[in-house]
Amino acid sequence: MLDIKIGIIGFGEAGQNITEGLLSEDDFHIRAYDINFEKYKDIAKDMEVELYKDKNNFLNDLDLLFSLVPCSASILVIREFINLIEDKTIFVDLSASLPSYMEEGAELAGKYNKIFLDGAIMGSVTNFKHKVPIMLSGEYNKEIVKITDQLNMNIEFIGKKPAQASASKLCRSIYTKGTEALIVELKDITEHYNITDTVFNSIDKTWYLNGFRNEAERLLKSNEKHIQRKYEEIINVIDMIETSNLTAKMPIATKEVFKKKLNN
Repeated sequence: MLDIKIGIIGFGEAGQNITEGLLSEDDFHIRAYDINFEKYKDIAKDMEVELYKDKNNFLNDLDLLFSLVPCSASILVIREFINLIEDKTIFVDLSASLPSYMEEGAELAGKYNKIFLDGAIMGSVTNFKHKVPIMLSGEYNKEIVKITDQLNMNIEFIGKKPAQASASKLCRSIYTKGTEALIVELKDITEHYNITDTVFNSIDKTWYLNGFRNEAERLLKSNEKHIQRKYEEIINVIDMIETSNLTAKMPIATKEVFKKKLNN
C-alpha cells in the first residue's frame, strides 16, 4: 500500500469512477466528502470508501485533494476549502470550470500559502476511470510530480500558469461541441433531401485521412487562400436552407466567422 492519503470532494459519477480506478491500482487511503451525504452513503459503503459529513475531519492529514464537483459549484468549493486544508495538501480542481475561477483559486492559494492546481479531465471517466487523460497547470515542483506519478494516473503538466488546463479543455470544446452541433444540423438537412447516407459516406472517404492536426493545418491554409470563395459558398448554403424552409444556426455562425476573416 502506498502511503498517500487522497480526498475526493464530490462523490458523483466522476468521483466514484476515479476512486474505483485508483482502488484497482493499490489500496490507497481514499476518503470522500459530499454535501449530498445521504444520496451517496450506501455507494461509498459498497466501495469501502469512508464518506464524511464533517469537512474538518475529512481534510485531516490529506496529501492530495481532488475537487470533482459540478463546474457551477467549483469556485464556491475553492473559496470554502482552500484556507481549511493543511499546508502539505495539494488541492487539484478537476471540475471543468472557468479559467477566471482557476486564477482566483491560485490567488487565494497564494494568499493562504496553500498548494493549488488547475486541472482538466480530457476524456470519459466512465470509460477510463483514473486513467482518463488529465491536464494540470499551476505552480508545481518535483515533489508534487513525484506524488502524482505514484498514482499511475494519466496526468500531464502543461504549464505553470493557472487556468491553462481549464482553458485547454474549453478551447478543445470549441471544436468538439461545435462539430457535434454541426453534425446534428447536417443530419437534419440531409434527411430533408433524403441524402444522409450519400453525404456522410462522401465525408467519410475524404475527411481526416491524415489525422486531425494535418487536416486542421490544411483547412487553415485553405481558409487563408480561398476565403472569398468559401464565404460565397456558405452564403449559398444558407440560401439553400432558407429556401427549403429549414433552420440551421451553424452555417450562419460560419458565415460570421468567414466575414470577419474576409474583412481583416
